[in-house]
Amino acid sequence: MHRLLTTGLAALLCTAVAAAPASAKKHSAAAYEYVATIDCGHGKPMVVGSGADTAAPLVDLKTGRRFLPVEWHLAIGTSSYDEVIAPAPGGRRLTCAYDDGEATGTVVVVKARGA
Repeated sequence: MHRLLTTGLAALLCTAVAAAPASAKKHSAAAYEYVATIDCGHGKPMVVGSGADTAAPLVDLKTGRRFLPVEWHLAIGTSSYDEVIAPAPGGRRLTCAYDDGEATGTVVVVKARGA
């Protein structure tokens, strides 16, 4: 009986460990205040989530990769919004098209370290 219980628990733990990395990459749009599509020119637009803070990371909902905004250049209706984040995060900068359904334009990002 003890051996059967131990074997069953070991199998259950192996299954949980194997499933963890795949589920850890998925992010729910409901967890973010803003959801947008960005296209950084690689032909693969990404759906990202972010918070209300303009310096908050943009998180790819499919992969979990994080991008840190450096600059925002957006049009919202007839208004425009431009911001340069200071201090700017370091790294290779990518200029991405941005569209959240209300605001459109560009966001310059760097890939977050460890992302």
